[in-house]
Amino acid sequence: MVTMRKIVQFAFLCALFSCDRGVVPEVVTPETGYTVQFCMETVMEVEPFPGTRSMPGDIPGEPTVPPYQYLEYAVYDRPADTLMRYRTASSSDKENEDFGKYFYDTFKRGKYKVCFLAHSTPERSLSGNSITFGQVSDSFYASVEIDVNEKSADTAVVIAMRRVVSRVEFLATDTVPGNVFSLSVDVSGRYTAFDLFEGKAKSDPAPYLFTDTISDQERGKGVFNTHAFYTLVPSPDNKIGEITLTSSDKQKNEVYKRVVKDAPLYENRITRYKGRLYAPSSFDGGFEINIENDGDWGNPEEIALPETD
Repeated sequence: MVTMRKIVQFAFLCALFSCDRGVVPEVVTPETGYTVQFCMETVMEVEPFPGTRSMPGDIPGEPTVPPYQYLEYAVYDRPADTLMRYRTASSSDKENEDFGKYFYDTFKRGKYKVCFLAHSTPERSLSGNSITFGQVSDSFYASVEIDVNEKSADTAVVIAMRRVVSRVEFLATDTVPGNVFSLSVDVSGRYTAFDLFEGKAKSDPAPYLFTDTISDQERGKGVFNTHAFYTLVPSPDNKIGEITLTSSDKQKNEVYKRVVKDAPLYENRITRYKGRLYAPSSFDGGFEINIENDGDWGNPEEIALPETD
């Protein structure tokens, strides 16, 4: 029975470490030693950000799990903290039925720091400890320090991954007029690089521009769209300096332009702007400011007046 379990684990390990061709990682064969099981079920509790552009009412979540397609895996030996192993697992591996739930590897006796970065971006590259994405998708990170010995296979290592991106959304309060065929979003700088060892994004923003094409089903049909993008977040104080939104007609002539400055970013949070996006009106006000609980009063703080003589 024990022998059969080892054979199954070895077959699963071979399937799990079929490296994705989007990265050319350092390939190191696992050393003979002790098998460690990493339990990643806690990541399933993370609620995915919404991904639908047309939002007729409340913004729904998406039920699919796990919320990523690739898992970057890096191992550093302690206390030298040098990278000794780096691989990528993919949800497209047909034999990998436990993707996003369990992860296995084999180590010699010793101390290690193990890092995981989960995402859905095919285009990325590794330089030193830093991984840089061509696009930024919903992404999660965790690291753990382990002491491997003869008892390591008896206890699963729990990996609790945290979301390391912010999502910036622009929710239209106006329907798409008949002369608008696209909306461009020009971002002065978003964050695309992440340090696997340190577990944080790098403060080197790069300009980013994307254009959403408006379909016939959206134009003039009472649909209120959301235009959004992801960015990594180096620190709680980070902001995007400027975001310019421009709607255009079929000949790519400008119809309407809006500029947002100092958009705040927070891990695992959505920064949502709500207002007119496609065409001016007789009153072209700013983006809507939402007051908590629709302005309902909270519980009053009662303070007694002092007694008089």
